[in-house]
Amino acid sequence: MRISHLLIHCATVVVPGGQSGKDAYGRPIYSEPTTREIKCRLDQLRQSTSTDDEGKDVLWSYILFAGPEDSFDMNMQIREVVDKEGNVVAKGTYSIEQIFPVYQLSRLHHYELHLSRGDGAIV
Repeated sequence: MRISHLLIHCATVVVPGGQSGKDAYGRPIYSEPTTREIKCRLDQLRQSTSTDDEGKDVLWSYILFAGPEDSFDMNMQIREVVDKEGNVVAKGTYSIEQIFPVYQLSRLHHYELHLSRGDGAIV
């Protein structure tokens, strides 16, 4: 079964810059982060709250499905997930917690990325 028709959202992947050299004093020089657009599907796994003396923090956990043509690592971030009409589905920047490549008959079928974001919002 093809996954491409299930990927109803679009997201921006932020790829961090790497070390590109050293300056005259021997300090590392880093390149600028780059971005790329991917087709995906975002589903909410759970919403939890963490309570302390300051109030409550709302924590969101999501799962993002992406096609086999994309590649990911733990240093990347996901930003601004929108649907095909341009409506914002998930605003903000999300960290990749886990990456699961899913295989079908020994071929890579798709990726499942577990994302998290702590809003820090007081409820």
